Amino acid sequence: MFPLYISSVGILVWGAVSFAATDFRPVRNEQSNEEVLETRLVLTAIGMTVAVYPVCAVAMPEEIFLGPKTCVGAQVCVCPACDTIFSDLFQTRPS
Repeated sequence: MFPLYISSVGILVWGAVSFAATDFRPVRNEQSNEEVLETRLVLTAIGMTVAVYPVCAVAMPEEIFLGPKTCVGAQVCVCPACDTIFSDLFQTRPS
């Protein structure tokens, strides 16, 4: 169920960011298109990073056993948060 929760929160964050980006920073010409999309990616990464913690607190167990290591509390949230940050922010680099 955890991937479904993350996907659902992602849709909500995307909708909020898309609404805010369209109102505050609309695409005015062809040259500003890439800049606006980069802004949306950065805002989505920040929004998902903030939104992942409550989802992890509710949907994940308090302790996860990974072989010899036990992850507790906020450590459980680190992996999805890092994935969100790095996957979205590295997409903003020009090719």
